[in-house]
Amino acid sequence: MAEVPRGSGLLVKEMSFQLDAAQFDALAVIATLPLVFVMSDPQLSTTSRLGIVRELSGSTTFRPFESGWQSLCEQLARCRRQGIPYVLVDSDDLRADPAGMTPALVAAIGLPPKPGLETWSPRPGLQLCSPEVGALMSDARRADDPFYRKVLGSPGIQAPPGR
Repeated sequence: MAEVPRGSGLLVKEMSFQLDAAQFDALAVIATLPLVFVMSDPQLSTTSRLGIVRELSGSTTFRPFESGWQSLCEQLARCRRQGIPYVLVDSDDLRADPAGMTPALVAAIGLPPKPGLETWSPRPGLQLCSPEVGALMSDARRADDPFYRKVLGSPGIQAPPGR
């Protein structure tokens, strides 16, 4: 973080359980815009994570703490206690109305409007996780990252299945 010039921007995509309180505070203190937390239907997020964990390790379960709900609750409480501005987005709302919700999110965090943010060119070959970091979870994750496969192969925010 010390090497990131002030004002150049920093985007951290993380599962809430991956940051302890001190790490969260270190990132939150350098934020120049409200933090954005994204949540989704617990059943859908758990089912998705189970599928990925099964693919990577063959396991049929994961520790409840890794669902991220406990950490999300704690991080939101920290923001409220410390006066850190934040926005909580329900991914179902975003996916149901990307053309309406995307500009609302951009406005909520104080960025200027920019049309078309809800669409992009697919980048299925882009590697967001270094092989070394991926290997901490599974050797299979060195070459392919199922956590990001779907979004990198998509042309934008997509409606949930069945809608």
